[in-house]
Amino acid sequence: MKQSVVTVISGWAKGMSLATPPGLSTRPTPSRVREAVFSLLAPDIHQDATFLDLFAGSGAMGFEALSRGVGRAIFIEQNGVAQKCLHQSAEEITRRAAVQGLIKPDIKIIKHDALKGTWVVRAAVKSEGVQNLGPMVDLVYIDPPYEKVQTWAKPLFELLAQVVRPHGKIIFESRGGQDTEFVKEVVASMGDFQWIKSKSFGEVGITVCERNSASIESTMG
Repeated sequence: MKQSVVTVISGWAKGMSLATPPGLSTRPTPSRVREAVFSLLAPDIHQDATFLDLFAGSGAMGFEALSRGVGRAIFIEQNGVAQKCLHQSAEEITRRAAVQGLIKPDIKIIKHDALKGTWVVRAAVKSEGVQNLGPMVDLVYIDPPYEKVQTWAKPLFELLAQVVRPHGKIIFESRGGQDTEFVKEVVASMGDFQWIKSKSFGEVGITVCERNSASIESTMG
C-alpha cells in the first residue's frame, strides 16, 4: 500500500512534508480535521504559547502548531521509528525557520509512554535549562489508539490537570459517536476542565475542553 504524504497545511512552513513511519503503526490526523482544529485554536496561537502533542506519531499537529506561530512544541511518542521521523521533521522545520530569518522553534521530543507522568519532569526543562514543574502548557492535542480511548481518557485528563495552564485548551481525538460522548462524560465528571464542544468528521471525532482556572487556584492554594 502506498504511503500517504503528510504535509504542513498552513503558516510559514506550509507545504513541508513530514517524515512518517511506514505502515499503519501511526495514524496521522486527517488534514480537514487539522484545519478545523487550528481554526478553533487560532485566538490561542502565539509565540509565547506551548503546544503539547501527546501520542505524537508523525507530529502533524505539533509541527502545524509551530508553523502557525506557537513558539514551543513538546512531542511525546513511545514508538522508536516514529521518534526518528519526529527528529527528521524537527531538523527540517528548524532549517526552514533559519532560511526565513525566523526565531528558532523550541522543540522537545520525548520518547516516553504518555500515560506515565514522569515525562512531565522532562518536558518541564526548556532548551535554556530552566525548569518549571507548574502548569506549563497552553494547548494540547491527544490522539491515543482509538481502541484505548475508554480506558485511557480519565487518567490522561488527570495527568494533564497538572500541566495545563488556566484557560488552556485540550482537544481529544477519538472515533466519532460513542467514544466522543464518552470523552465528554469524562470531562464533565472532573472539576478540572470545562467541556466546550464535540464534533465529528466522518469516523473521526474531537472533544474540545478548557482548563478551569478556579481548580488550579484551589490545588495551588
